[in-house]
Amino acid sequence: MNRIFEIQKIIIIIIINRSQYICLLGIEGSGKTAICNLILRSLPLITESPSNIEAMIEKVNKVIKAFCGACTINNEVSNRFGKMIRINFDQTGRMKEIQFLPHLFEKFRVVQRPLNESNFLIFYQLIKGVSLGEREFLGIQDIGYYRYLQSWSPTCSENDLNIVRDCMSSIGFSDYQIDSLFEVASVVLLLGNVKFIKTPGGVKIENIEGNHFIQKK
Repeated sequence: MNRIFEIQKIIIIIIINRSQYICLLGIEGSGKTAICNLILRSLPLITESPSNIEAMIEKVNKVIKAFCGACTINNEVSNRFGKMIRINFDQTGRMKEIQFLPHLFEKFRVVQRPLNESNFLIFYQLIKGVSLGEREFLGIQDIGYYRYLQSWSPTCSENDLNIVRDCMSSIGFSDYQIDSLFEVASVVLLLGNVKFIKTPGGVKIENIEGNHFIQKK
């Protein structure tokens, strides 16, 4: 028997079958992520699963928030994608695996975001939190330098990037993978400053800063 509940601006649909589904529907800022987190925090207690699962979920959420979250007019931190969370249980009913499967990712926000809204938080955390050595290696500039960020910055601290880095390490990312992702993020920002200008003979490319794209030894 299927059940439908409505809590303020959120609709919760529970489909009861051999595999059970919970679908959260609502407008931006209605609390879908908060309710989802409450469900995930409750499951380890209900199923008597290992206590470290809750901590791992919290760390995954922080990584998702950095790479897929942005400040919007209606929400200080809004996940800019839809997601499905698949939870597998063993024969005793204890949680054994959790998979976060994002879809409908708002990729266009990188290159064209709404007025008075931020780009993805990882860009600002990267600029604010990298060490002096990393700043030189990655070619990191001030926020106002990047066309994709347009001098507008959400509130973030110098320690936010370290928190994301630690969370990524805890959930299985190697140091090499973490550094590679940060390199990709910095290159995306630099590519945003490259200009293509139409000329009688074809196309002229301006503002290519080759030294920022060459790995320094």
